[in-house]
Amino acid sequence: MAERKGNARTGEQGESSRPAQRIDRDRQIVERSISGMPLVEIGQIYGYVSPGPAIRLVERSLDLVLPQLDADLQRRLDLARLDRLLATWWPGATADDPVAARLVLEVLETKSRIRGDGRGDATPPSSLDSPFVS
Repeated sequence: MAERKGNARTGEQGESSRPAQRIDRDRQIVERSISGMPLVEIGQIYGYVSPGPAIRLVERSLDLVLPQLDADLQRRLDLARLDRLLATWWPGATADDPVAARLVLEVLETKSRIRGDGRGDATPPSSLDSPFVS
């Protein structure tokens, strides 16, 4: 009698095809992450509705697909994500929204620290003399 691969009731594939499918899925997850897609959106594509599991999904995929992820590439990914945050909150910050202004200042501080340009440790956002910061 021939041995069956997979489960007809659940539609699961046999062990021999499962790793290839996971590798393809992990590659797609990494490509989405590198393109700058928010981690939560990536998780939602794969059925995760809360941020924690979505972040773990992306981190696991990065660990599996890109074990030698270059530190420079990671910095560029982080800067791209921060740029998206700036684009989102900038209009509010320039329209006298104190919460948006504080977020923008914190994002700028973080970007400076990631770039290592020496300005990151000089003045924390909370002590800046700004009409937006209370």
